[in-house]
Amino acid sequence: MFKKVIATITLTATVFLAPISGEAAFDDQTSNRKQDLTDNYSSNNYNLFHYKNQPTVFIDTKVDFKRSSEIKRNGIVRPDTFAAISKKDKAFSKKLIETAKKYKGVPYLWGGTTPEGFDCSGFIQQVFEENGVKVPRTAESIWESGKTIKAPNVGDLVFFETYKPGPSHLGIYAGNNQFIHAGSSHGVEVSSMDNPYWAPRYIGAKTI
Repeated sequence: MFKKVIATITLTATVFLAPISGEAAFDDQTSNRKQDLTDNYSSNNYNLFHYKNQPTVFIDTKVDFKRSSEIKRNGIVRPDTFAAISKKDKAFSKKLIETAKKYKGVPYLWGGTTPEGFDCSGFIQQVFEENGVKVPRTAESIWESGKTIKAPNVGDLVFFETYKPGPSHLGIYAGNNQFIHAGSSHGVEVSSMDNPYWAPRYIGAKTI
């Protein structure tokens, strides 16, 4: 019980002292922006904190990010912070797609994890790790580790149910209703989400 009390006090102190450490708060008047943060910036780079059921959201954009973006750490998420976060995320997503497309034509190989041949999750692992992000090895484990989103943005992962129940195939959403993936028929290729094979097998999107 004593440990629980100490933990509660620590959490409360952490949340309410957040502006001092460079985290920032939003109130009800910024609910749309709060939702934007919740949907898009809860990742390895940006940590969101919700205190109980309060409408306040705290975003920790990391000291290094603040410094590299030349943003003053004043405890407020201003438009320049949002612009810098958005710019960084878009740059990362663009780099992911560029990396993925350079492997177009690489043959499919069950269990493959190298440019000699990829299976679907081996391809995803290669692309993300080249960009500094480690992901689990299988489609199912990547599905479990990702955050569910309503609709994919460029760089997010799209999942399909193919030869067995549950997520058994995935690719990287490339925009314009297309995704790039390592398919068993043609290897690494760009396919349409409306493809008559893939469309009925689509089960959702995740962000890493």
